Amino acid sequence: MAQRLTRRERVVLAGSIHPQWREVVRSYVAARGVDIGTSQISLEPDGLREQRVLDLVDEHTACVVVSSPISSATYAISMACPKRFANAARCS
Repeated sequence: MAQRLTRRERVVLAGSIHPQWREVVRSYVAARGVDIGTSQISLEPDGLREQRVLDLVDEHTACVVVSSPISSATYAISMACPKRFANAARCS
């Protein structure tokens, strides 16, 4: 839906999203030629580290999909203006 509304061809997924959910997204967009970026997760001595999702956002990004541990739901945030979102989010 975000790709159709924004006319952008990139979807960014948080690497922490369950692999089966990521496969569902890939299935939905397979015929549309959508570029899917996924943040990387690595095992460090002090625990898991996930690449900043916002590092993958650019002017071609239609949406960012993250998982919320509070409600166990996944939300897609429409990216009408990625720069404004990045400034508002102030993720670290």
